[in-house]
Amino acid sequence: MKYLLVAIGILSIVVACSSSTEPTGEEPWTIQHKRHFQKNCKEKLLGEGIDGTAADDFCDCCLKTITATYETGAEAIEKITEEQLKTIEDGCRQ
Repeated sequence: MKYLLVAIGILSIVVACSSSTEPTGEEPWTIQHKRHFQKNCKEKLLGEGIDGTAADDFCDCCLKTITATYETGAEAIEKITEEQLKTIEDGCRQ
């Protein structure tokens, strides 16, 4: 279920960035993209009662895995599957 939070985080990057004069999601991951992902991911986890430190660790791990795999947010949106998201979540839950 939490892997859907990761997907929501990725989607929010592209949506937020495409509505601004900043990056559109087609550029390589920027600090802005990463911060946006971490913020949204953490807010969702905190809303589910997850501890702040645990949320930070989980979101950081997910972000590192996704940015290492996909060159842009748009590529992640286009190519990532629910199965991949679940694998990322499982790997980051350690």
